[in-house]
Parts: sequence; C-alpha cells; structure tokens
Amino acid sequence: MKDIKKVTVVTPNLSDRIPDEEHAYLQPLFRTIKGAVRYIREHDPDSTITEYSVRRAVDEGDIPSRTVGNRKIVDVYKVIRYFEA
Repeated sequence: MKDIKKVTVVTPNLSDRIPDEEHAYLQPLFRTIKGAVRYIREHDPDSTITEYSVRRAVDEGDIPSRTVGNRKIVDVYKVIRYFEA
C-alpha cells in the first residue's frame, strides 16, 4: 500500500499581489471592465465582484477609467483596492 501524502492547498490572497502606494511604480494592469472581472475571477474563483458592480462604480466615478472607442478601460489593481475598502 502506498503512503498517502497530505497536501495543503493554500489559496493566495489576491490583494497580496497588488502594489501598495509605496510600490506604485509597478506597471498598471489595464483591462476592459469585463476583462478585469475575468482576471479577478481567474485568481480568486470565490470572488463576489461582478461586472455590474464594477461598471456602476466606474459610472459613479469611484473607479477611474479611460474610454477607448466605446469601451471603458480600468486598472485591475484599482478595482481590487476599491472593493477592499
């Protein structure tokens, strides 16, 4: 009989990867709103952040964005910081 090894799965905290204000020199990660939510869900499948909530925060001016054509572009790190608060 083979020995069974106990494996501990550690889910990395997504906010640990976000540069803080002191390390703001790191390149921003620009995505469309849909792409930002997809990125967050890939790294945190249990995330409750929705495309609607991000779009609403952008429309209210709480999350800065740029319009490129007919799409709004956001920095994924700023989206995560907004929902952490």
